[in-house]
Amino acid sequence: MSLQRRIREHRATIILTVLVLLSLASLAAGKRGSLVSDALRTGVSVASHPFWIALNFTENAYSYAAEFVLDYHHNYREVNRLQQERAELAQRLADYEELRAEQRRLRQMLDFERSETAVTLLPAAIISRSLGAFVIDRGRTHGIERAMCVLAPDGAVVGVVSEVSPVNATVLTLHNPDCKIGALTVRNRVRGIVRGTGQVGANAVCEMEYIDMKDQIGVGDRVITMGSGIYPAGRPIGTVVGVEAGQTLQKKARVLPDANFQSLDEVFVITQALIPAEEIRGRPRPQGAVSRAHPMPDERSMQERYAP
Repeated sequence: MSLQRRIREHRATIILTVLVLLSLASLAAGKRGSLVSDALRTGVSVASHPFWIALNFTENAYSYAAEFVLDYHHNYREVNRLQQERAELAQRLADYEELRAEQRRLRQMLDFERSETAVTLLPAAIISRSLGAFVIDRGRTHGIERAMCVLAPDGAVVGVVSEVSPVNATVLTLHNPDCKIGALTVRNRVRGIVRGTGQVGANAVCEMEYIDMKDQIGVGDRVITMGSGIYPAGRPIGTVVGVEAGQTLQKKARVLPDANFQSLDEVFVITQALIPAEEIRGRPRPQGAVSRAHPMPDERSMQERYAP
């Protein structure tokens, strides 16, 4: 029996056998391929893991740096905006406090002006300062004249007008040696002349001169204007803080002024009083002039008034 005939007779068996063998070979080859593929995949994963870590770190670092820069720029602009707002609010608060202080000063001046019935007061603002003097924003066109009296908003003596221009005037303060005012003590009516020593500052004092050695004057005595010179009587000048015996029959007293010259922003100028302005400035009154002061009581005794 030839080989060809045998193959023909057992064709189905041979085909089945070949198919089974091919299936087994395919299965064997697929399992080995899977093992090789898994091995390669594992090797590549292990080898690339540090690179993935580095790449992830780089991406995170870049994101952090970018966010940090953006946040810093945003916060920088926000801080600048807040600082600007803070400066504006601080300026508004300062302006508000200044307005409140000015309102208090003006209310004090208004109350003092209303309470004064014996004199006419002209308010003025201080526009410049120098040692022992300052310039106010009122002048000849406002009725200011030389030797007029100047008071603080609370009525304390400040000084005297020395020079006048059409729109402003110069005031000599109590610290100026050229400012001299007749004064007396409230306690026992000791008289003298208050003049400046040239000292300036919060604790600068004046001198009360021409005090008789037998007159009693001591620390704490209140000093007011005498009323026989350029100032009306009774205006507060200051307080005695010391007494010095002179080499003659006179002594001096150191007087601390009531007015705080460093904090003055506004003052009053006495432009008219019940007595004529000429008398306030120490000038003689013209003959025939009528005084506008209240009539003084007749202090003569009955015998003097009615004696023949």
